[in-house]
Amino acid sequence: MKIEGCEEQVKDFYTISRERFKDKLACILWQFPPGFVFTPERLATLTNLLDSDFKNITEFRHISWWDDEVKATLGHKNVTLCSPDYPGLPNIIQQNTSIGYIRLHGVPKLFYSEYTTKELKEKWNQINNLSFDQVYVYFNNTASTAGILNALEFLSLTK
Repeated sequence: MKIEGCEEQVKDFYTISRERFKDKLACILWQFPPGFVFTPERLATLTNLLDSDFKNITEFRHISWWDDEVKATLGHKNVTLCSPDYPGLPNIIQQNTSIGYIRLHGVPKLFYSEYTTKELKEKWNQINNLSFDQVYVYFNNTASTAGILNALEFLSLTK
């Protein structure tokens, strides 16, 4: 996957997002596939590409992006690291900005596996032990009813 040479398309995307969503837009998620491996050049290109007027979130699915340099560089540019629950990645909630962004995809079977009450409580406790101003939690285990049931249960934990 390449992110070079798409400056105009990204600029257009931001313009359309600003105009069409107006005050309804919370965050913009930039999701990268498992084959998108960290390089210093990719990190530099990415940080220069993103518009800091938006709440940008990056979801990396390759372990090479779990790195202190990445965390610090993106945090300095106010780009939030997503904490995905995804096979082969650390099962932790990371913080590099004041925004928490968690995507629960279902593990071990992507998009299907249901989270137990214990796992949901552990996620909630991890979130509470960090100092986020805002937190977004998305359940992407929606190929069955697991995502809906997990979201409702997680919501009940927050009250």
